[in-house]
Amino acid sequence: MNSENTAYMFSEHSDREAMLQMIDGFRITQAIYVAAKLGIADLLKDGQKHCDELGAKTNIKSDSMYRLLRALSSLGIFSETDDRCFQLTSRGVYLQSHVPHSLHTMALTKGELMYPIWNNLLQSIKAGETGSEYLYGMDFYQYCQEKSGVPKLFDEWMTTETEIEKEAIVEAYDFSSIKTIVDVGGGEGRLLAAILQKNPNLKGILLEMPHLMKIASNLLEQNGVRERCELKDTDILKSIPTRGDILIMKHIVENWQDDLATVVLQNCYQAMNEGDILLVCESVIHSGNEPSITKLRDLAGFVITSGKERTAHEYRQLLEKTGFRMDSIIPTRGNIDIIKAIK
Repeated sequence: MNSENTAYMFSEHSDREAMLQMIDGFRITQAIYVAAKLGIADLLKDGQKHCDELGAKTNIKSDSMYRLLRALSSLGIFSETDDRCFQLTSRGVYLQSHVPHSLHTMALTKGELMYPIWNNLLQSIKAGETGSEYLYGMDFYQYCQEKSGVPKLFDEWMTTETEIEKEAIVEAYDFSSIKTIVDVGGGEGRLLAAILQKNPNLKGILLEMPHLMKIASNLLEQNGVRERCELKDTDILKSIPTRGDILIMKHIVENWQDDLATVVLQNCYQAMNEGDILLVCESVIHSGNEPSITKLRDLAGFVITSGKERTAHEYRQLLEKTGFRMDSIIPTRGNIDIIKAIK
């Protein structure tokens, strides 16, 4: 068996085998995407099934189904049991659509929404424009709102990210001593709901665009915190129309280059009193050459949204430019940090 065939089977590779695995990453992304799109993990949730049955349920030829699942079994996502029968593994469970910390929507988003844009990374690097602008003639967020079917997928992806990160944020920061928190650009209100649930004496204000108001209201109601939360239609690039003891933003500043990021931070600053706290929840780039999801996310910002991840020094400069004093960076157990700034 040659090294190409064994590259995925060892935890420690030669440099060439490690490079080969990275080059082959596109195959893995697309194979996982197809399995997620076909709902294979959901079909296997009650036990093993033969490829004939899986093919019939998905309108896919049995042999095509077998080749897909055989390949994914070599990655530990499924497991072939009897002849042409497959079952879920502990890894593959996360491709189910309705399990805690599901990655089903993530797989759909990366394979369907992000993958075509990443094909234009070279153009983005050379021309300084996003892959979305080059491919679709519009920025990523505009495309996500206008393309049929994409808004739902985009919102579900954001929900998946928030579900994972909200627990880490609530665990890492003590909100018990404050009275009012403002979630700036808080989406459907999932992070705010988690904070309010853990802190029953806390009141919240959600600032978001109009199309998310009804969704957020329903979600806050379902989580039993709607009576303690005020919702305000807001374009955060224009103004922050209210204040609280703490303003919190998650994955907001990173969406823009420094010019627009500065506008949002200045709007926050103007809405706050002396001594109020701003929490910027994003992934801070650390120095060194260790493997880093954040550095890859920064590259994704370059090709997809024209945004950027930042180092601690860059955050400090950005915050000080808008009048804030950066107090500390609080790590969490997730791939997100809490940057605490004070007016």
